[in-house]
Amino acid sequence: MKKSKFQYIVRLPLDLREWIINQADKDCRSVNMQIVYFLNQIKNNEEKILENEN
Repeated sequence: MKKSKFQYIVRLPLDLREWIINQADKDCRSVNMQIVYFLNQIKNNEEKILENEN
């Protein structure tokens, strides 16, 4: 099964852009994969919070 990919242009403040680039370099990831990693971390944290509320 082929995964569909969603493309979205995001305008970031320069300091946030530089921070993401530095984090990606530190973690040996592309900038795109670093952003995906961060979003997945947030999603997982939100799911855990919701589980604990129930």
